[in-house]
Amino acid sequence: MNTIILFGVLSVLIFVVAYYWDKNYKKITDIRTYEDVEKLAEYDGDFQYRDDGFYIKLNDSKRFIKWNEIIQVTFKNYVVVGEFDTFYQIQTENETFEIDTEKSGFYKFKIKLDENLGIINNWQNALKKSGKEEIIFDRSSHYAN
Repeated sequence: MNTIILFGVLSVLIFVVAYYWDKNYKKITDIRTYEDVEKLAEYDGDFQYRDDGFYIKLNDSKRFIKWNEIIQVTFKNYVVVGEFDTFYQIQTENETFEIDTEKSGFYKFKIKLDENLGIINNWQNALKKSGKEEIIFDRSSHYAN
């Protein structure tokens, strides 16, 4: 059952992200096959992954973020001039930064974030709320359960 829900949500996310993701690379109208969707899920973009974390290009620098240093992830979903603006605010022990759907490699980052932090159920609930900020991962409550 969770697999079916996950597949449905990921399918919708693929098309939303594909529309916003690196518009010079692909537009949503360019996605015609399942293989196109698979390419999106495999595309690293501005990220590089290791078992213990990921590298990300932010501004003009490349930073390494360990999964266990992430304190909180906030999902933000706003409607701006008729279009959705969706991003994650990532708070670590040392900094806070935002990653939006236009960040190259966002979709794979979303998958990796779920694999390492287990945010899928909270993220699904947050996706339904437009104009809201929703904490989808909080280390203190995540490990208190």
